[in-house]
Amino acid sequence: MDFYLATKKLAYRLIGQQWLAPELQYPALLDQRASFQCEEIAPMLLSREVAQRNADIKRWFHLAPVDRELTQWLQRLSLHGVRIVLLEMRRSELVEQVIAPEKKDWQMRLRQALPAGPNIRYLASPAFTQANLHCDGRHMNIHGVRLFAPWWAAQLQQLRDGR
Repeated sequence: MDFYLATKKLAYRLIGQQWLAPELQYPALLDQRASFQCEEIAPMLLSREVAQRNADIKRWFHLAPVDRELTQWLQRLSLHGVRIVLLEMRRSELVEQVIAPEKKDWQMRLRQALPAGPNIRYLASPAFTQANLHCDGRHMNIHGVRLFAPWWAAQLQQLRDGR
């Protein structure tokens, strides 16, 4: 939701109509000045938490709408030469297994609404499957970040180079 709201707000700024932008519901989560404290969860507790939240996670992906207005604005921006990259950050293998069907369906709906093109690109992070790379199954810890950062830097460089 945070990404959705932040992206929509950015799109409105880019088109000069920031007054239409939605208010961010969770501004504290978007504050990049504060370090993110991700509590390490023991594997057995994580499995239990994922099982308990399974229905909520699946329901969110199943019901989450693709914002047609936002995708149309992004499409227009891409036609004006703005390069748009949508990055799928994969979670731990445990979480990915639980949400796979619903997530795939939601991504398909998004790709239908905003097809890839010369200036619209979809990327997926590598699948970092080791349990010790995520602190809570969803967020990478410092070990995961150390693997992710070089890959991301290479992707950004390729985008700059036009590949």
